[in-house]
Amino acid sequence: MKKPNIVLSVMLIFTGILFTNEVRSQTFCNPLNISYRFSPQKPPYRTTADPTIVSYKDDYYLFATQSGGYWHSKDLLNWMFITTKDLPFEKDAPTAAVINGSLYYLPSGSKIIYKSDDPLSGKWEVYNDSFPLPVGDPDLFQDIDGISGSALQKINCIVIIRYMATLI
Repeated sequence: MKKPNIVLSVMLIFTGILFTNEVRSQTFCNPLNISYRFSPQKPPYRTTADPTIVSYKDDYYLFATQSGGYWHSKDLLNWMFITTKDLPFEKDAPTAAVINGSLYYLPSGSKIIYKSDDPLSGKWEVYNDSFPLPVGDPDLFQDIDGISGSALQKINCIVIIRYMATLI
């Protein structure tokens, strides 16, 4: 009677080992293997500050300060650089968000919101060029009630602008 239990136990152990090896997760650390820009200041340094990553149509897009473009990835490991004349990349701290099936982009200090339904192509359009004030470190969002807005942080307080509710 003990022999079948031992055989069954050994089989369960090997099955567990095989299954564990198949689902083992991987961890990846910064820096990402992407082409960074270099600051001309002394001493020079790599610069891709204020990154924001959004998931859009099963792909990922990474936007960063003064990057000269943005990056696209299907797996968060391999990144392709995209450049376009449609966006102002020399601004600081951009934000991007998916709202109602489109990708929106707003750089810090800008009153212009950009929109794309095909960011992989690099095609963007001005969605709104009269945002009520230039925001620093913006964050576009869509609230649970469907109202969109932008939040900006100013010295320990958050101001929420619901102006976009009429736009999107």
